[in-house]
Formats: sequence, structure tokens, C-alpha cells
Amino acid sequence: MNKTTLKANELDKIYSAYNYEIKSRKHRSVRVYVKKVGIYSAAEIIPLHKEYNYAKIQKEYSELGYATRVRDFQTIDQVENLLFKEYFLDSQFYQINSTRYDEYETKQMNLLPEGSKYEFIEVPYDFLIYENSGEMIDKGQSAGHGNNNIVKRLLEWIDYEKKPVFIIIEAAAGFGKTCIAFEVLRELVGYHDKLVPFFIELSKNRDARVFRHILLNEIENHFPEGINSSIVLNEITKGNIPLMIDGFDELLSKDLSKGSKIESNVGNMLSTIMELLTDKSNLLITSRKTAIFDGESFNDWASSISTNFIIARFILKEPSIVDWLGSDKIKIFNNQEYDINKLANPVVLTYLRNIDKNSILDLISNEEHGLFRKYFEFLLNREKIRQNLFIEIDDQIKIFRNLARFMVELDFRADTKEGIKDFFRAYCKEEIESCINNYPKTEKPSLEDLVETLSNHLFLDRKEQGFIGFINDFIFGSLIAESLVLNEFKLKDKNSESYIGEANCELAVEAYKINNEQNGKKLWKVFTNSNFQFLHEFYFLLDIIFMRCINRNYKNLQIESRLLFDVKFINHNLSNIQFIRCQFTRCDFDPNLISNTTFQNCSFTDCETVIGNNWDDSVVMEKCQSNNNLTKLYVEKPVPLKQSEGISNYNEVSIHGILLRLFFNSISGAPKNTSKRQIFASHKEDDPVHIKKGLKDLVSKGFLHPQGDMYFISKEGRSYYNKIK
Repeated sequence: MNKTTLKANELDKIYSAYNYEIKSRKHRSVRVYVKKVGIYSAAEIIPLHKEYNYAKIQKEYSELGYATRVRDFQTIDQVENLLFKEYFLDSQFYQINSTRYDEYETKQMNLLPEGSKYEFIEVPYDFLIYENSGEMIDKGQSAGHGNNNIVKRLLEWIDYEKKPVFIIIEAAAGFGKTCIAFEVLRELVGYHDKLVPFFIELSKNRDARVFRHILLNEIENHFPEGINSSIVLNEITKGNIPLMIDGFDELLSKDLSKGSKIESNVGNMLSTIMELLTDKSNLLITSRKTAIFDGESFNDWASSISTNFIIARFILKEPSIVDWLGSDKIKIFNNQEYDINKLANPVVLTYLRNIDKNSILDLISNEEHGLFRKYFEFLLNREKIRQNLFIEIDDQIKIFRNLARFMVELDFRADTKEGIKDFFRAYCKEEIESCINNYPKTEKPSLEDLVETLSNHLFLDRKEQGFIGFINDFIFGSLIAESLVLNEFKLKDKNSESYIGEANCELAVEAYKINNEQNGKKLWKVFTNSNFQFLHEFYFLLDIIFMRCINRNYKNLQIESRLLFDVKFINHNLSNIQFIRCQFTRCDFDPNLISNTTFQNCSFTDCETVIGNNWDDSVVMEKCQSNNNLTKLYVEKPVPLKQSEGISNYNEVSIHGILLRLFFNSISGAPKNTSKRQIFASHKEDDPVHIKKGLKDLVSKGFLHPQGDMYFISKEGRSYYNKIK
């Protein structure tokens, strides 16, 4: 007997997943799989032995009316690769991805003046690449130009074939995460003919479910009919289907700071992702910037997984206004003494990029009805023309403000089209009926006609599974902010924090910062005078965005990748603050009010200290720079030697060894990351000043890299430890 080259049970498993019926279980030398394709029936004949004569069985199935095809497979890999090509690469689904990008581009063009051109603008970013065990591979920051374009960098990791890769794109609301995800999709479809990206846009709807169920449902809806989800999941793990999830945070609670519920919610999603991080899989998610990925829990989760994979984090910075607008347009803002720094929002910058200089001058010449208002007037006047809509601008805003508030209060971001229409009928009937009178008698629509028209409004966009939500976070956040300022939420209710949520309020703040100073301060008063109890980071950003000074004492904060202009850090205390990769410009500091604070990789341009004193001894500056010697006002004083044993008797080499020992697994000796809490907990009895000094030394020498609450050991740090241990 000839040696069998293919195992029948392996073939059965693969073909069954493609919904073929097994017809030849009695035969030991051949497998036949049949399937109905349209009005035809197909039979796949696969000899299991090299010398098997298949002529008889092929004739038998041909006479039964099957279109037969004999497959000459040598290995199981050949089977999987060929079926993947036929059912995925050569299928209509491959073109659907291309159409999807075109639809996204068209939606963005609808927000721009006639004759505009949609183009991707390079974005600055920080990056941190490390093994899930904690071993750091690479870190740094980039302006995002040329070969360091973030899309190119992401594609490099998607093409990585040695290990599974978990890519995380993080940014504040409205910083361009979705745009980047679509650019990656476009590149994969256009230039990677062996990959089929699977792109999911998550939006929290009123039927929000478990993430795994959503994933399986999306597979069923997206891929060719008749393909079992197990095949798709298998191809994801093999790296043939890069999985892209836009809006990872959409399914989480309104408030990502709320302890156990959030950890459970995140854990359920990460558990599903964990199952896919095998072989050569490539998973990419976008998420608004949260403490989740900087925290101990996430890193403990990653290191607990037996599979070795790479975590590639890309943290988007605020857009470079010069890159978007160019020097000539910026001069117009400067000549009008307009604060261009508050324009750092891709939606607004795209609009400004596509209008001429005279239009910009007109936009900013009237501060009371300035850029914020005029941008909405442009959109809504265009909508009146596009849909022959006789609803005035203020009435349109009111209707969609009501819809935004409804979504916020019931905690969802998308609904079916019929659900949106039901809302208009139930809660906007009076406004809609009054607008009917604006139409000429010969063109008067019915209530149902207008409800249908509003459900197709420019402010709305089709999401996954036919759901509808707001087109972007800027529009949604602006409407939330307006409702807050107009006191349309029940802010005196002690539960207002829970039903509005910090995440929605962050959208409001990011969108409203382009508004005029007067309206910005109105929103600031809403949050400071109402019943909210959000994290102090929220109020800190609220202060610096709308007031340009801190208005309360702050402690235990982490502020990352922020541009801070003309902010006065005076009159109130800052304690235990971490500023990471922040850029301070024309800021004033009172060193006497700042203590136990760390500045990591920060820059200071034209900044001053109010009194001119040195920084407090407890202030640490790691790899910071200034253009006027401000960082030199930080004078490192020698640490006094003590006679006690261990870490409290400060010796550079010995303390370095003691600290670096925490970055290696005690059993295997493999490198790992370590949290700040773990470091200090390991030395409770020792002088914290010496620990901070040791950590600062190791960071400044490039041996450790701080990221949020975590520290990562570099390749140089490992070599250094091996020398001194």
C-alpha cells in the first residue's frame, strides 16, 4: 500500500468549515466533498494516496450531475492556502474592503467645501514596542514624516511574521484614530494581495453584547455566505486575515475609571483577543487614551499568557498645525492674535486646510460668531441645499442636540435607522411639525417625509450592521457641550455623573475648545459648579484648556503627550504629578508649589519661574530640555549617606543592581516589566528618596523606560545588569 500523504480527519475538518458535505467516509483512499453553489452542485475529489485511480469515482459523481474537480494536494497547508485564495482573496469580499474605504472618504468629503481634496496628513506619535513578557524591543517618538509615517510603521508590524502582534493605537477623542485605521485598510487592500483585512467599527448600541458574540456576528455578516466562523478565526491566527477593531473603548462603561466593572469588561474583551494571539496573527485596535494600557493589570494579563507575542503601542500626539495649514495661513491667525493652538482637531484642521485665506479671515474676524459657529453654519446650510431642507440652522442643531442627549442618557452610540426615526417621532414631533410650515404649499412634506430626511442627515453615519450614529466625535461632542451649557441635562441630580459619564464629557471638552473664550468658560463653569466627581485629570485638562491656569490643588495625576500653551502653574499646589512627553510653551511655574513631581521627556519653550527659585528637591526631570535654562533651575542635591544597610546606604552601582533585579523573573531569569508600585512595595523599609534617585539614574542612562505606571528594561539595561550583578 502507498503511504498516505493526507490525513482524512484533517481534510474533513477543513472542508466542513467551508460547509462542504463529506460523501466518501467508506473510502480509505479518497475523500469526496460536495456543496451546492447557486443552482449547481460541486464535488471536490481528493485522493489520499498518490497512486489512487480516481477516474471511476469522478465518473460516478459526474453522472449524478455534479461538476467535479480533482485536487492534487501534497500537504494540508496547500489545502488551507488554496481554499483561502478561492474563498477570500478571489471573492467579492476582497473588493468590499476597497469600497468601504471609498465610502469613508466620501463621508469626509461631505464635511468639506466643494472642490476639496481628501488627503491623509502625517501625525506625530510616541511608540513603545515590547514582548508580552515585559522585555522592551523599541521605544521613542516621531514627527511621523517620510518612512516614519505611522501608517508605514503599522504596516511593518502587520507584515511581521515571527510572532503574533497586538497593535494598539491610542489617542484622545478626535485625534484621528479612525482615519489612520482606514488608511491602513486602504494600504492592505491596495498593495497586499495575500492578506484580507477584517475591519470592525464598534459602536455601543442599545443591544450591546459580549465582545466575543459581536466578533462572531461580524464574521457572519462580513464574509462570504457559507464560511464557518472557525475558518475565519483560524486564518486570523495564521496572519492571513489581519483583524482591525476601531473603537475598542466603545463597548466599555461610560467611565473608564470605575474599578472592578471596568476591569471585568476589559478582561472579557482581552480574553477573546488572547485566544487569537497565536501563530502569526496580527490584531490592531484603536482606543481613546486611558490608563488601562499603562496600568499594572493590563501588563499582568499580558505576561500571564503562555504564548509569546509582541505589543506595539502607538500613542498619537496633538496634530501639528503647521503640517496641516502651512505658514501662510498661520500668519493670518497670528495677525489677528488668534490662538491657533486650540485648533488642534483633525476635523477642524481638514476644513481649514480646504478653504482659502480670505475665508479664514472671515471665519475668525468675529469672535462672538467665530469659527465654531460658522463651521456648523457651513455644514447645515449645505444640508439645507442637499436635501431641500427648510429647517433653520438653530432648529437643526436643537433636534440633533436632543438626539445626542438621548444617546448619552441611555448610554448608547448607535441605533437602527427605525430606532432613530422613532426618536424623531416621539421627542421632536413638535419641532418638526413647526418646520413643515416653512415649506412652500406645493412642496410641503409630511411628518414621515421629514423624519426620513432627518434620518439621512449629514450629522449621521451608517455604522456596523446597519446601525446609525453621529458621523464623528467632534459633532457628537459639540452637541453634548451645547446641551451642558444650555442646562438641558439634569445636572443637579446626584446621579448626573453616572448617566452622562466622563468619556462623553471628555468629548465635549475636546470639541468645545475651538469655541470662543466666553463659551469655553461657560462649559468650565458647568463642570466646576455641578455634581460631577470625575478623575482629577479631567479637571486639570479642563483648567488648562479653558482657563489657562490651575484653579485647585492637584495630586496623583499622569498627564501625557499634551501641548500646554500660556498656562500659569501658580497659586495652587501640584504634588505627585507625572508629566510624560509634554511640551510647555510660555508657561509660568511657581517652584515652591510643585513637589514630588516628575517631568519625563518634556520640553520647555520660553517658560519662566515666577519667583526664580530652584525646583523643590523632590522634583525629578528625566531627559527634559529648555531654550532658556529653565531645567537647570533643577539642581540635583547629593543624597546623604546613611549608616544603615541595604538600599538606604546609597551607592550608585549597588542600588542599580538592587532595582534592576526586579526586572527579571526570579525563576526563569527572563526580562519583565515592573510597576512603580511594585518597586516601592519591594523596599517599604528603605528611603524613597534613594529609590527615586536610583530610578532617575537608570532612566537617564537609557537602562529603564517609564510608561505610565510601568517601567521597562532596555537591551542596554539588561547588559548593564549582567555586568554589575
